[in-house]
Amino acid sequence: MNLPHILHAGVFRKPERYRQIKCQTSISFNVKGLKRSICYYPDGKVRWIYEPEKGAFLSIGLPGMTVDFEYGSDRENYVIAFDCPEIQYGPDGHGLFLNRDHCCFELPPCVWISNLELPVLRNQCQTLVQLFRTALPRDALKADFLLNALLARYLADPAEYVPDPVGKMRRLIDQDLECRLPLAQISRECGLHRDAARQAFQKQYHISPGEYRIRRRIQRMIFLMSSSSMSMKEIAGELGMKHASHLNSFVKQHFGKTPGELYRECGRYESASFNLPADPTEGPVPEYCRRFLGKHE
Repeated sequence: MNLPHILHAGVFRKPERYRQIKCQTSISFNVKGLKRSICYYPDGKVRWIYEPEKGAFLSIGLPGMTVDFEYGSDRENYVIAFDCPEIQYGPDGHGLFLNRDHCCFELPPCVWISNLELPVLRNQCQTLVQLFRTALPRDALKADFLLNALLARYLADPAEYVPDPVGKMRRLIDQDLECRLPLAQISRECGLHRDAARQAFQKQYHISPGEYRIRRRIQRMIFLMSSSSMSMKEIAGELGMKHASHLNSFVKQHFGKTPGELYRECGRYESASFNLPADPTEGPVPEYCRRFLGKHE
């Protein structure tokens, strides 16, 4: 049985203003009292900003994230730290994904809880905290099962984050890391004709789907070169290329270098400062990548 294992669980009620760097994977159930909260990825890019008018919510954080928050005197928030290696950052260091049994699920920044659901989840969290505090093996296992139920609720919320057809197309491109699906097929899965999809994508993101996919591919290539010890053949495979010669042609076309030259150049950068932006339609980018990856005009 492979359950997420709780490391700590508690409820916080005191007013507080703080900036915290997370050191453990955790899920937070914010019931009330939150005045302000901004969550940042490890590289400083904003993950999400709290919208107080929407009420209670669940949110998941990973080690390295920073949360800048302020709670009032009516604070009530439950925090459960747990061990679950399957919850990971995306390959570019942004986005959260649950990877299990060769399936990958993107996790939204938060799950908003309706007034109807609120008493049920509050009771689950209260019970979970009480069970964890007994330190009895049977109670600890019960608490782990309750955590599983909270995580399942997190995955089962389609209403707030169903993207529009163009947004769905972008997400499918992001998930197709090896570029196995033709853009025409992705367009059909989004309910759009290829030409209509191209026009809508260009209008919304100021970049064509084809160029966006190429930029995503280059992002992943740069990430693998700068933060792993993979061989060129292995990197080519991760990019969906059958042979290393295809990687050579790809790098030559877009950078005017051989893969070896680009690999050595990547090695001179610390990955924290070298990573390309999560959104290829936005800058800035490393100077020597700017010829192809510069801000689309």
